[in-house]
Amino acid sequence: MIPKYVVFNIMKLDLNRNAEIVATGNSKSTLRKVYSGKAYVIREVDQRSEW
Repeated sequence: MIPKYVVFNIMKLDLNRNAEIVATGNSKSTLRKVYSGKAYVIREVDQRSEW
């Protein structure tokens, strides 16, 4: 199953300046509760309504 959301830690970057992926999930509210803070950014993987 393809996750709807990805959580990035923007404080940890690799050599190419890409942020580290911390978690994936389908519920934005749950991810926001677990990963709250300035270091974490939640992005939607794909904005299609149908998978």
